[in-house]
Amino acid sequence: MLCLLKKEIKEVIYDYKSWLAVLISIVLPYLLSYTGKEEATCFYISIVLSCISQYIYNSFLSDTKTRGIIFVYNLESKTVKIFIAKVFVAIVLLVIIFIFNITYILEYVPLINIIWIVFFLITTIAIMYFTAMFSQSSETTSTVITLSIVFGITFFLWNLDLIILKIGISLVSAILMSFIAIKTADSLIYRQQL
Repeated sequence: MLCLLKKEIKEVIYDYKSWLAVLISIVLPYLLSYTGKEEATCFYISIVLSCISQYIYNSFLSDTKTRGIIFVYNLESKTVKIFIAKVFVAIVLLVIIFIFNITYILEYVPLINIIWIVFFLITTIAIMYFTAMFSQSSETTSTVITLSIVFGITFFLWNLDLIILKIGISLVSAILMSFIAIKTADSLIYRQQL
């Protein structure tokens, strides 16, 4: 597991696109300060989740389509550990973005919302895992479709009134989507080994 975490950390350090996305996510609240606060905050959360999920998509794509799969085979690691390592790096990126925008977050996002945002981030990672597994040389199309799904679900969850319902939906979807993504990846890896 430690070797996978080192790989993910090195991958995120050298991925200039992910740092550009983090920078955009940090600067965005200052640009959105001129619009309505409720819509701007929901849009900001959607952008943050999309930026992090785009890094995760690129990471999964490099693991499955390039020589990263050889590293994973040689490591003899389970798909669950790979998924957990990517979730850990995504949560670290989310924390970095939120730390730089702590004044915006504390002012416009209730702290209890952070719980469902983290659970929904895990759901987004599972969706990106599906997309990376099944995209057959149509990465741009699959990314646009996936990011549209992320935006739509984020706006739906943001506009729900009950916080318990938000947390419940995001928790159940995180568990369900993660389980399905891991099992699908295991079956694909098994079929590739045959």
